[in-house]
Amino acid sequence: KNAREDLPRPVDLRVVPETTTTTCEIPVVSKKAPLPDFSRRRNDEETTPEKKVDFLERNKHTLSSSKRRTTPTPRPRGGSSPVHEDFGALPAYLVKRKLELAEQKKPKPEEGPPGTRKMDEKERLKMVATLKEQQKKATEALDAMPLALTTLKQKKKKKDLEDKLTHLASSLAIFEKPQVFIKI
Repeated sequence: KNAREDLPRPVDLRVVPETTTTTCEIPVVSKKAPLPDFSRRRNDEETTPEKKVDFLERNKHTLSSSKRRTTPTPRPRGGSSPVHEDFGALPAYLVKRKLELAEQKKPKPEEGPPGTRKMDEKERLKMVATLKEQQKKATEALDAMPLALTTLKQKKKKKDLEDKLTHLASSLAIFEKPQVFIKI
């Protein structure tokens, strides 16, 4: 036997056999009432001429003719003015407390955060000079590099120099302050 003989034969769906007939019933749809015609004007609109109403003017007129509601203002009982002479001033105990807090927040000139000491002025100036010298050398080395970087070594060296320059700039900003505290 052939393998093709076992397979079912394809059916042509375009051709309907004459023996099969189907009937279907079509439902009858009832007609709905027609919608009213809104395109025509009503009778009273046709007889009266069109008026252009200025609503802003009508609202202004309505507001100006109506009474305004006002709430009664409280009258002082004893004196001529409704408030006392120290009205709006901070009480003395709050002023005193505010000054105490301001004094506590001020750092004392020789004291720094715990575990630190103040750097001597000579030592600080020497550090600033050293950092500026290193910054100058790094800038010169970066300027001496070629514009077109072709090797990975050149690209890495340029990145390292740029990182060093940013680190030196942040260190200079710290050491140029008048007081510098360093860890003990």
